[in-house]
Amino acid sequence: YMSQGTAASLLIPPYILNQFYAMNYSQELDVPMYTFVNVVKQNGGALYNPTQNQLLEAVHLRLLLGNEAICYFLGWPAYNNSNGEWSDAMFNTDGSTTFTYTKVKNVNEKIDGMKGVFLNFKNVDGMIEVNGTDVESALNLGYGNFGLMYNSTVTKYQKTSTDALTSATGDHAYIGLFTKEGSTDEGFYVLNADYSSNSSTNVLNFSSSKYYQVWGENGLEEMGQASSLTITNTISGAKFVIVSDTEDPLVSAYN
Repeated sequence: YMSQGTAASLLIPPYILNQFYAMNYSQELDVPMYTFVNVVKQNGGALYNPTQNQLLEAVHLRLLLGNEAICYFLGWPAYNNSNGEWSDAMFNTDGSTTFTYTKVKNVNEKIDGMKGVFLNFKNVDGMIEVNGTDVESALNLGYGNFGLMYNSTVTKYQKTSTDALTSATGDHAYIGLFTKEGSTDEGFYVLNADYSSNSSTNVLNFSSSKYYQVWGENGLEEMGQASSLTITNTISGAKFVIVSDTEDPLVSAYN
């Protein structure tokens, strides 16, 4: 999950690199991607229990990179032999729920507000990072031949534009790039990448005037036609933007 301060620069680039590498294999083998989200402190793992906003940021980042399922860890507490204590988890040993469970439930409700519209699309192109260097930093990871292999994978999925999106400006943001099979429609998963900021604003500039829909925590939040679109996200918030050359409203993936 996202961390604060110096650790963020150490944790995020390797995770993005890991996901790009998984995306590459997912596409080569034609299998869906899913991932784990660590929701509690674990020995040798997360350094501390994440806040709800950190969990929300972590889930959004995984979804915008093309994961189709999230596995939360831990559900059941683990026994620590070194100190004789049970770890935190989503459930107590008697089966009752914990505060961690409540945080995960709240995150799921925020994600559910988007009605799964991004599941109608697939991320095969990677992401754009606006006003940040996390993806660029991933290029410096790895050693020897592995480093060259990793760098080519990062370069493959590090983008600055698409057919529909000529540029994106504004605050630090990650933008997942989605396409729809058999259609020229494109989807952009726009995430506030500065998880210490209460809000972020980004402008998406399109190649021509496009019909658009903006999906967020409250479902379909905006629709219209424009050659550019301003997206505002709260802390750890995200929007999924659908753009099309034709006025063809997309129904929820749940319908």
